[in-house]
Amino acid sequence: MSDLLDAALRLDAVWPWLLPLPPMVLFANLVYRWTRPPVAQSRVVLLWLLRAATFAIVVLLLAEPVLSYLARRALRPGVVTLVDASPSMDVEERGVTRLDRIRRSMADGLAEALVGPVRAFSASVQDIDPDTLDRLHSSGKATDLAAALASVLDEAADPRLLSAIVLITDGRHNLGPDPVRLASEHGTPIHVLGVTSETSPDDVQVLGLEIDDQPFAGKPIRLLARLRSWGFQDSTVTLRLEEGEQILSQVEIPLAVDGQVQPVALSTPPMSPGPHLLQLYVVPRAGELTPHNNQSLLALNVRQSRLRILLLADRPNPESGFVRRTLMADSTLQVDAFIGRGEAAYYGGAPIPTAFGGYDAVVVLSPEGPLDTLPEALQAYLTDGGGTLIQTLASDTGASSETWSDILPTVTETGTADVHDQAPLHLVPETRNHPIHRGMTRNVSEDPWQRLPPLQARTPRVRVKPTAKVLLAAADGAPVVVAGAYGTGRVVHVTGTGFWRQSLFGEGAGGDARTVPAFWRSAVHWLALAESGGRVQASAEQPVYRSGQPAAVTAQVFDELQEPLTDAEVELSLSPGGRSIILEPTVPGHYRTELPDLAAGTYTFLVRARIGMESIGQTEGSFVIEDHTIESDDLRSDPEMLAAIARASGGTYRGIEAWPDLVQTIRPTPILVREQQDIGVKIHHMGWLLLLTGLLTTEWILRKRSGML
Repeated sequence: MSDLLDAALRLDAVWPWLLPLPPMVLFANLVYRWTRPPVAQSRVVLLWLLRAATFAIVVLLLAEPVLSYLARRALRPGVVTLVDASPSMDVEERGVTRLDRIRRSMADGLAEALVGPVRAFSASVQDIDPDTLDRLHSSGKATDLAAALASVLDEAADPRLLSAIVLITDGRHNLGPDPVRLASEHGTPIHVLGVTSETSPDDVQVLGLEIDDQPFAGKPIRLLARLRSWGFQDSTVTLRLEEGEQILSQVEIPLAVDGQVQPVALSTPPMSPGPHLLQLYVVPRAGELTPHNNQSLLALNVRQSRLRILLLADRPNPESGFVRRTLMADSTLQVDAFIGRGEAAYYGGAPIPTAFGGYDAVVVLSPEGPLDTLPEALQAYLTDGGGTLIQTLASDTGASSETWSDILPTVTETGTADVHDQAPLHLVPETRNHPIHRGMTRNVSEDPWQRLPPLQARTPRVRVKPTAKVLLAAADGAPVVVAGAYGTGRVVHVTGTGFWRQSLFGEGAGGDARTVPAFWRSAVHWLALAESGGRVQASAEQPVYRSGQPAAVTAQVFDELQEPLTDAEVELSLSPGGRSIILEPTVPGHYRTELPDLAAGTYTFLVRARIGMESIGQTEGSFVIEDHTIESDDLRSDPEMLAAIARASGGTYRGIEAWPDLVQTIRPTPILVREQQDIGVKIHHMGWLLLLTGLLTTEWILRKRSGML
């Protein structure tokens, strides 16, 4: 780079300070011309010039003149080359690997045509010597195109110095954010040399294995597998479902058309309660691209039995029918329903239980008539840690008794009439992260209750006890659903009715008919389930990860009423390995961390939470890292991805063998930049002070030696 003086000049100064300069120079000349005793003319000239120079410097410092001019600077942009060295580059097509195709092009002259640094990438990025490109080998367990591009775009100190990026890859992106979006956000063109093929190689892939429903001991488990294949249409493959060395199921299925996702239903024999790790394996076919993507693991936990729920209602009506149907539709619940048909009588003829210890949760709707005798049994049940949901109205006189008031997390004034609202319910912002809401809020920015009709009726003048939390409220802010505690148990109080109507007309009112059933099921599960972690819950976001895929663990921390607890310190201890990690907070009460670069195997973790020196609780979990990598899931090239990256960035896309057409495109052209340069006199510069001192000292010495002092 060089600076060239341009034609434009400009001088800035405080001009009045320059006006006294000529008289000062003339005064210095006259003084030394008339000085006595007489000295040599040459010394007189030297002395008055020293004095004039001193005056001139003082005036310049006071005026602070600045000389401005335009300079041209030549910037020479560079080009960075990114070469894919992920395992997919070892795929052999027509007897030649993709990496060999790159090596051949480098040897034919591509290496000399590339100007600037060269980096190899897979899941990470590293600088390499361009002279060693012919000896490049694959590494890593995944391909992160976005990380490779970001390593160049984010590190460019001056975007003008980055002319272009040359990306040499097969386009198989399987880790990290969308590279197309990243390419579109920067103004740097990305020229892509694709190492692709026109036809897809023969391959069978297992895309996933999922559980169809909650598994219970002693019953077959239904599974759903997803396959995709190329080149084997109208032929069959053998699927094996295994646990360890045991083959649980084996079927032979015909394959679908090329590229189509094919669902396959499977079933296991009855299994014992506890954790299980299943493997789905497709027997490889001759000529298949790779056998590494022919398998998938599924971790599941088989329950001993379903949750037992006791449902009590004083009479049959649309509300009790809706709640009963909603809970019985949940396959994880076993519902024993007792619907009143008069004084101390219930449909079915059986009497209600006198003790509730055998149930995981109790639901009581409109406690009237024979249900007036429940409070004492519920008190004992809640004291032992049970969970109860109670729905009441102002007209339910039995629910206003002193015993019921002790259990409920609310206080209701007697003698009031039910209220019929004209506006829908709404989530209370302070408690929208409560566990009961998880089944309802599909989008954190939305309130699904606002799309539903209002309740049929609700109780007015309800006060919330200090330790309770309001989850749902009416339009005027009155509490409708309140969560609280009694003893060591949990209580949910619903002060309105007409949820059946909301569910029935939800779709017609522009809402979602799933919101209301999800609320009742979520509330019952929250009351029934006693998590091993208590106030601390943690789990891996996936039970099984591919090798090279970072494992993610999330944790939730709650207070005594299961409200999200912020400002907690959450620590994860991983085994094997002994790593200790502090989880980062996300939304209130939620914490998360990622564990990259883990070797294949089964891992367990212990999550502890505390505030200051006070321990909140701890919980354990586990996850599995599979032997085969993310890369092995799909080893086909992806020219569509490469063309999209080039198009989004303003670059070009061509095959690797067409690299000569790229040479002129990537040859950077120098950029001339015109910049203003300023040269000024600053009074705070030490150099000027030293110069003034030197001039005055020299003049004094000469005057001394000339006998003028």
